Amino acid sequence: MVVAVRRQRVAHPGEQGGAVVVVVPVVVVVPVVVVVRVVMVVPVVVVVVMVMVMPVVVPVVVRAGPVVVVVLVLPGLRHARQHTFASMKV
Repeated sequence: MVVAVRRQRVAHPGEQGGAVVVVVPVVVVVPVVVVVRVVMVVPVVVVVVMVMVMPVVVPVVVRAGPVVVVVLVLPGLRHARQHTFASMKV
C-alpha cells in the first residue's frame, strides 16, 4: 500500500510549474504491525512481509553502514567468544 501525496512546485525560469507526486511508503508501517501480530501464527506471512520491507530497510542500513554493523555484530561476537572460552576450559 503506497500513498501518493501531491505537492505544488514553484516553476523555475524556463520550466513549467506543476504538481510533483511524492510517494510515501506506508508499506513500512503496515507490515511491521502485521509482523508483530502474525509472527506466532503464520511464519509464511512473516517471510512475505520481510520481502516487502527489505527494499526499504536495506538502503537505510547501507547508509548507516558501520554504526549498524558495530551495534548488531559486536554484541554477538562478544557473546560467542565467552561461550567458546567457557567450553574450552575443561
